[in-house]
Amino acid sequence: PFHLEEALRLGEAMKDLFWDGKEGAFFFTGKDQKDLKRLLTRSKESYDGAQPSGNSVAALSFLRLAELTGEKEWRRTAWTILKHFSLALMKQGSNHPQMLQALQFDLSGPAEVLVTGPKKAAEPLLEALWRRFLPHKVLVYSERTENISGKVPWAAGKEPLVVHAEQPQQASIVSAAHAQSAPHEFPDVVTRDVA
Repeated sequence: PFHLEEALRLGEAMKDLFWDGKEGAFFFTGKDQKDLKRLLTRSKESYDGAQPSGNSVAALSFLRLAELTGEKEWRRTAWTILKHFSLALMKQGSNHPQMLQALQFDLSGPAEVLVTGPKKAAEPLLEALWRRFLPHKVLVYSERTENISGKVPWAAGKEPLVVHAEQPQQASIVSAAHAQSAPHEFPDVVTRDVA
């Protein structure tokens, strides 16, 4: 929950400092820059080079926040970014892999995974989930299941992946929140890696 609250705080701070309320997407410079009036332009980056652009990272992060919290405003903001750069995505898709990943994440539907149990016992499962490139996963871990649905609405009524301290190597994915998560084949991937 702390990390989720921090991500929400940072997302709001980003929108406050860098968001272009007229045309959408994030400026490269913040509104708090000392010499803001002396700038000829405030550019917006979309090119994903060795480091992904801030707009690409924001689009994917905001889509993940929308999935985690159920707050639709995060998804609207992400789609505003994607629409703003849609022409660049169509003409130069290979220059925008992170932004395309954000688009694919939302169009394909995420695989929501809830893991609960003692941290030491859950570590092999969590490491297996992070070791693989599974771009559609939205992973939530908590030592306890109480009150998790207050922070992560999709977790309400879902069976978590319960990791038992006695047999952590036997942990496997029991359920994912969305039916469309099946193609991601989490059970096979994770049980192979944990075993």
